[in-house]
Amino acid sequence: MNFGEILSRYEARTGATTTRANLAALIDEAQVEISKRFGDIRREEYYSAEKGEEYDLPADHLKTEEVKDENNRRRRDFRVAPDGKISFPVDGDYILIYTRVPDSIDKDDNNAEPDVHPIFHEMIVQYCAAKWWEDRSEGIPAEEAKSERMMREFYRKVDEAALVLRQRAFAVEPLEVHPIARGY
Repeated sequence: MNFGEILSRYEARTGATTTRANLAALIDEAQVEISKRFGDIRREEYYSAEKGEEYDLPADHLKTEEVKDENNRRRRDFRVAPDGKISFPVDGDYILIYTRVPDSIDKDDNNAEPDVHPIFHEMIVQYCAAKWWEDRSEGIPAEEAKSERMMREFYRKVDEAALVLRQRAFAVEPLEVHPIARGY
């Protein structure tokens, strides 16, 4: 789904018009929320890292998934500082595996697609509509409840889709079993 399609569906769902910049900001918010649950994984290598020395995290770092040492062992004793620096307890080579922040959508290009897996694109419309109801509610309980319900549905759908995508890595291959063993 591209920006133009999201815009059309948003306007059809809410019955309201919006600026392209406002919708782009909502899409980008939704992309970050989605990426927190299932984002694009990247690797950053730190060669000859020195004990206690602080190194910059990648500019697109959203969250740390894991750190491995030169022997491909998972490390838990690294430190990430609030100012975006990482340090290691022992000299060596390390690999930071992290989720990156998705690229912003181009509000001027109707063909621009969100920078998350296509399975999440329809959920972005849900997020944008929920935000519209949140802004429109003005303290009216029924409208606030509708916004909250839509947002819960957004997160539920994102979590379900993320689970399905994660399970792809663990798909079981059928065993080659001789027909006699199968009873044929």
